[in-house]
Amino acid sequence: MTGIYGQQPEHDCLFAACDSAYFIDHAIPLIYSANAVNNNIHIHIVNPSPVVVALTKIIDEDCCNIITTFSFHDADIDQFTDEQRRVYYSTMRFVFAPWVMQNNISILIIDTDCYMNKKFLFDNHLWADVGIYFRDSLPGTVGWEKEGTRVAAGIVYYKKTSTVFAQEVANFILKNQLAWFIDQVALWRTFDAWQDKLEIFSFNEKDMDWSFNKGSMIWTGKGSLKHTNKKYINRKNQHLLKFDGWRDRFWGNVACQ
Repeated sequence: MTGIYGQQPEHDCLFAACDSAYFIDHAIPLIYSANAVNNNIHIHIVNPSPVVVALTKIIDEDCCNIITTFSFHDADIDQFTDEQRRVYYSTMRFVFAPWVMQNNISILIIDTDCYMNKKFLFDNHLWADVGIYFRDSLPGTVGWEKEGTRVAAGIVYYKKTSTVFAQEVANFILKNQLAWFIDQVALWRTFDAWQDKLEIFSFNEKDMDWSFNKGSMIWTGKGSLKHTNKKYINRKNQHLLKFDGWRDRFWGNVACQ
């Protein structure tokens, strides 16, 4: 993997990827939610703006409960359609996962537009190599879409022993066209090939949900719910409030509470 700059994480961490606009809109509250539950987090940013690069340094100083790390790469996406661009951004977390794991760490891959309600305990999952959210295919789907909807890509666990699995997922995405469900199909087909060779477990609605139920570890925003669901919006605003005072905390060198 070439063209990456920034930091490479050295500790087990949450991992998400996005562009600059999505970083400002969603990754900032996500990072503060990770700080609230004491989960280290790594964010990879495609085509970072100078403002976003400056914000990462401020957030790193601000979120002193955890280790925050950031990496970047520049990509020419002008030739992509709008749909291809969205797919590209959404799949980069799986493409760059093997690179993120190079320091012999385990990662939990999550959506950039999700929030942590509880800490993910890496030590509780040492017995497994991979964790995937399995589900029934969506009713009425066929072919590629039926295959892809057998898993949800919003939460995926890679133990440091699963680098070959992670690389196969990445390779599948890189070798195929940018189409919806490509990350989910990649996960499903790699699982199908490796299910007898690795210890793989299934996440469930207590680990991640998009109905924003009390008690689930992760709330993830799906489609228009990111803009219409009051529970989701209120949680986002709660974490953004922690960011609002960064100037006083950063320049005044006020200790993190």
